[in-house]
Amino acid sequence: MLQAQDTFFIASRSVGKTESNTESDGGFDISHRGGPAGFVQIVDDSTLIFPDFVGNNFFNTFGNIALDPQVGLLFVDFENGHHIYLTGTAEVFWKQDGPLAFEGVEREVRFKLKSGKLVKNVSPYRWRLL
Repeated sequence: MLQAQDTFFIASRSVGKTESNTESDGGFDISHRGGPAGFVQIVDDSTLIFPDFVGNNFFNTFGNIALDPQVGLLFVDFENGHHIYLTGTAEVFWKQDGPLAFEGVEREVRFKLKSGKLVKNVSPYRWRLL
């Protein structure tokens, strides 16, 4: 199911000056990631990898990951209403640091799974590709 998705959401957190995620300059960020179906690749039982395509170039998610690699991923199966929730750690790999798994991208993210959960029929929203 994961490798068939063309979109998912990644949640990361920023830590304020006092290393509290409740401080006014800290907080959480949820960003969309998308690509052609299959852009998320399963490396092994606990590792996913996905390319990062050019977006708004704010790098909020990557800045957060650099300071705190704990992230959450949400995959939504819009056709059936299922959700997959994953938690774990992420690391960003840049093109200049060595060869990447995906050709033509500047960076990719490697996600190491800590826990996951499939919740069936949770979303009331349905659509299918035309």
